[in-house]
Amino acid sequence: MSEMVDAIKQAVEQGMPALEPDEDLPPTLLTHNPEGMSLAQFGITLETVSDRDELADLLTATMVVDRADAAAFVMLAWAVTLSEAPDDEFDFATHPDRREMATIAHITRDGDAFYVAPVQRRKGDHPLLGEWEEYPADGIDGRMHAAMRRGLLLVSNMPEHIDKALESMGPEESADLVMAFLSIERQRAAAQQAATRN
Repeated sequence: MSEMVDAIKQAVEQGMPALEPDEDLPPTLLTHNPEGMSLAQFGITLETVSDRDELADLLTATMVVDRADAAAFVMLAWAVTLSEAPDDEFDFATHPDRREMATIAHITRDGDAFYVAPVQRRKGDHPLLGEWEEYPADGIDGRMHAAMRRGLLLVSNMPEHIDKALESMGPEESADLVMAFLSIERQRAAAQQAATRN
């Protein structure tokens, strides 16, 4: 599946020179199934927790609709070197030691890989992309990684009645149905959690 990683790296490398100085690459998902590969870009801002939750659900839904057996997701993100794990309120975007990175999460049934390249912003010119480095994928978590893992799991474990409905729908209707299913499952899990606490 290294062809997926090569393809998404190439898309980033070709996309950076086309950006304005303060423009970002859109979050992009490349999925693979037995029929080939498919690329989806998401025109969504990631300013709020709700935005990030929506993107996570879109990743899961896209993987289910595409019947993905592997996926690679790229986005620009802030990185900060810390001595201990941050709490939920930690804001990477405002930390004085933050560095901008292009990140690729590659998820397959056989394991995960994670790639990072520094992004250098230049006044009046397009951003520059540094060299890609691979990092160990164990211990990587977070909203988008969990969404991709969930997508891979749901492809082969979607309830039968929803799976049948998906077969007769177009891509947008299918994605809407999967998003609704995810919302219901999230509400069910929250209700069960609340009941356990009481």
